[in-house]
Amino acid sequence: MIMPNPWPGYTKLAHMLNRARVNCRQLYTFNMDEYADEQGRIAPESWEFGFGHAFKKYFWAQLDAKFRPPEKQVIGFTDKNLPVYGRMLADLGGADICYSGPGWTGHLAFIEPDAPEFSGTLAEWKQMGPRISTLSPFTNRSKFSPRLFWDEW
Repeated sequence: MIMPNPWPGYTKLAHMLNRARVNCRQLYTFNMDEYADEQGRIAPESWEFGFGHAFKKYFWAQLDAKFRPPEKQVIGFTDKNLPVYGRMLADLGGADICYSGPGWTGHLAFIEPDAPEFSGTLAEWKQMGPRISTLSPFTNRSKFSPRLFWDEW
């Protein structure tokens, strides 16, 4: 599964899965996106405003331990795995499902409509893997932008 972030319904989803006694032990999740600072360093999972932190706190940790996937199967972006993130998913056979939601500017997974890191033809774009992307000024200057908190990690 490829999962968007942050989504406040993750706690409710975990509750429903627990209530139905759904065994998620074989589940692998990949976070769709994560914040990075101006130097391209990806937010660590320990940063409380990060997507990886939120996903584990509000979804994975809320699942019944008997049915929860091993933590190593909950995969988020890191500085170390960014170059191979797409390959990690492909090596597991690809995603069976992908949930997403648009950001402020219509972006998906921080792929802004005018991000230079994703410019190219459609054929070229289909071959591009995960990468650090330039945020639009609107996303970047939002009063909700985590850039306000980056000095805390």
